[in-house]
Amino acid sequence: MPEIETCCLKVERNYKDLITKTTLLQKSDFVEKLTHDSFVVQVERITDRYQTRLDKLLSVFEQSNFTDEKEITKNYTHNPDLEEVKTITDILHYVGTDPEEKKQIEIEQEAWRTVNAMFQEKEREYQKELEAQRKALNEKDQELMALEKQMAELLKKRFSE
Repeated sequence: MPEIETCCLKVERNYKDLITKTTLLQKSDFVEKLTHDSFVVQVERITDRYQTRLDKLLSVFEQSNFTDEKEITKNYTHNPDLEEVKTITDILHYVGTDPEEKKQIEIEQEAWRTVNAMFQEKEREYQKELEAQRKALNEKDQELMALEKQMAELLKKRFSE
């Protein structure tokens, strides 16, 4: 979401009467099924800031300081002073160093790369097909304009006689 600069935001819904500018207290089952409150974390926007409890928790998922080219093992540079962060880093350290777990992560990453490549290829195919259809439509438009011009000339000739 390039238009939103924060790494973490909370989306809350309130029902507001736009005529009276008042907040409505009643809820609608229909509206509740359409939308929901949510938390959004933009991993690429997490910084090395280590000020609040949330900053400390999110710092675990910061996308820098990887020690390998596959971006599995990471050097966590902060001193985890929160028990939750210590627990998370311990689990991630174990998973990143256990050969079986590491292999599983690599398999999952490769699967995602394959899926993404397939979607990108399909997207390219659709774009080519769309471009071909646009070209064909432009050609048809040119033909129609030429026919319209011929028809106008014939009508002009016929009515001028």
